[in-house]
Amino acid sequence: MRAFHSHYSSAISVALVLIVTLIAAVSADRPPPDADPGFRGIQYAAADDALGQSLDDKRQLVACRQERKKEVALALVRGRRTLLEAGAMFREIDEQNPDFNFELFRKFNPGACDEERHCRQVLGWVCTVTGDESVTDDLLDGYEAELNQLFGRRAVAVADRKTK
Repeated sequence: MRAFHSHYSSAISVALVLIVTLIAAVSADRPPPDADPGFRGIQYAAADDALGQSLDDKRQLVACRQERKKEVALALVRGRRTLLEAGAMFREIDEQNPDFNFELFRKFNPGACDEERHCRQVLGWVCTVTGDESVTDDLLDGYEAELNQLFGRRAVAVADRKTK
């Protein structure tokens, strides 16, 4: 009987410790009793503001990277950059992005190597920045031929582009 009582007392002690710990944890998250009723709202508002600022910062960085890629594509179209230079610049822009996922980039962009994939990414931007479809087709055909020469294989993007 004494062993049962001792075991029972130990179980109660452990339960009490757990309850006290739980109460302390819950209380730590509560505002002090004399705090303004809007105290929790202020805490959440501050967290929301910080998250909003973080998202604004990321949005601004994305816009900046897009603008830089647009400028590189235009420089290629205007003859101020070669396709390889433009591809290297796109790679630098992508590498500066801490959220850039090279695994997904490789999965969804055709090419034998990252250098070719970045060149093809540039060609996608050329389609966006030129606006004139006939000029774009002529330009892209020339760039595709250049890619074939550079990487020694049949271009895969020409067929994809013409089916879209």
